[in-house]
Amino acid sequence: DLGNAPDDALTCMRLARALAQDNRLVEAITTIRDQLIEVARVEIPTEEKKAENKLDNVKNWGAQLGLRVLLAELLADRHLYSRALTAINQALALGPVDRSPLLQKKANFLIEMRRYEAAASFLDEAELEFPDHAGLRLERASLYAETGEYEAAEAIQRSLINTYPGHVALKAQLGQTLLW
Repeated sequence: DLGNAPDDALTCMRLARALAQDNRLVEAITTIRDQLIEVARVEIPTEEKKAENKLDNVKNWGAQLGLRVLLAELLADRHLYSRALTAINQALALGPVDRSPLLQKKANFLIEMRRYEAAASFLDEAELEFPDHAGLRLERASLYAETGEYEAAEAIQRSLINTYPGHVALKAQLGQTLLW
């Protein structure tokens, strides 16, 4: 989706990333927010138009989606999960082509906010839509570990390691679970 964003949005995203790397979070967020359009005012293209990638509304839609995802990532990097969750919810409202990465981020933010019941309920729904999504399963394992269900977390992590044997973050998470 980001490849179809207008140049001004891409420039904005690059500038925001550079400002964030320079620990100028307020300026980075302001740079992004200056480009945001209210979700209700963003024209969400039909599936056919998304596939064509030729119309300006598709480009504007992609830019608005990308800006919100970047905003969520920057906020999460600074442990501002409540605000990051708002940005992800807005991105999901725009109807992304692939919802699964955003659903994974949302689950992660809920877990980081220690809203375990909401995270469990959300993961139940997300896993119905994407039953074999490794990222969602990894978030489920994180939820189990955070709530003290270490054996359930370990079982999920070990099954994922069998599928992705070289996944460094997964190995680190399993190691942490085993230490608990």
